[in-house]
Amino acid sequence: MVHAMDTPTPLNVDRPRLSLCIATLNRARQLRDTLAGIAAQWVDGLEVVVVDGASTDETPEVVAAARASLPRLTY
Repeated sequence: MVHAMDTPTPLNVDRPRLSLCIATLNRARQLRDTLAGIAAQWVDGLEVVVVDGASTDETPEVVAAARASLPRLTY
């Protein structure tokens, strides 16, 4: 009897292999530096998720600007 777990499945390149979650609240400057560092070390299969706790600074603009260099950035 063959179980589903015994059958190898091909890696789906459309799905991320690693997800990085960043929580932030009014830390736009630090977030900008963090996202720039991630972009400099980008590897295929990486997904970046920024979770914002209702920041009142320029966090949304920082994320919008970073999207150009981070193809899998979710906010």
